[in-house]
Amino acid sequence: MGTRKRTSVEDTLEQILKTITKKTPSTVSNIASETGLSWNVIDRAANLAMSVQDYFHANKVEVLGGKGRKIVLVELRVDLTRLPNKVREWFIDEKFFKGKEKNQYTTEEARHVLGTSIESESRTKLENAIQSILDALELEDELSVLELSKRTALNRRTTERVLNLFLRFQDFFASSYLTRVEGSLILRDHPDLYSLDETRMTYLLKKLYLPHLKEKISKEKERALFQTA
Repeated sequence: MGTRKRTSVEDTLEQILKTITKKTPSTVSNIASETGLSWNVIDRAANLAMSVQDYFHANKVEVLGGKGRKIVLVELRVDLTRLPNKVREWFIDEKFFKGKEKNQYTTEEARHVLGTSIESESRTKLENAIQSILDALELEDELSVLELSKRTALNRRTTERVLNLFLRFQDFFASSYLTRVEGSLILRDHPDLYSLDETRMTYLLKKLYLPHLKEKISKEKERALFQTA
């Protein structure tokens, strides 16, 4: 057996997505054999993907600016003009008129709400850094990268790494998602929101943007709901 290569989690995830055939189960061991990467880093990259993919199905992160000041924005991944009138009016009413507005916080207020611990010299695990930044963006976006670093107590380099990971993979996970089934990884396409009937379209919009309104059904029933003939 050859020597395993040391590869970043991000590069490993890219290898996984290139190796897996959609709708075809692949074990971590098979992917490791094909790519020459270690079982542990493949498993870690797959878990990381599954922790962020729902967010990127619903949202798009943009980083505006150059080498100096950069601003992080979050936009909804829904084209309101493509929704039927009835669904569009319902969604706008629930999301923008009845929904909670994002507050504007000072750095200290945001750190308090997020429960950010005091900065330390210890290295932050990538998965924890990702979750911290997602939590911060859920609280408020239109933040500079510097302010995002302050609110999460992550150094600038780690914050930039997480944002680069977002930009690298978010469009992929806007259309596809990874699941585990009996120890195998399976890559599937998300249902096309705009081709659904109004009932399923409304359900999916609730799932993505209005989870407090979503009906509670099992994953099996949800998968069957979106299967096409």
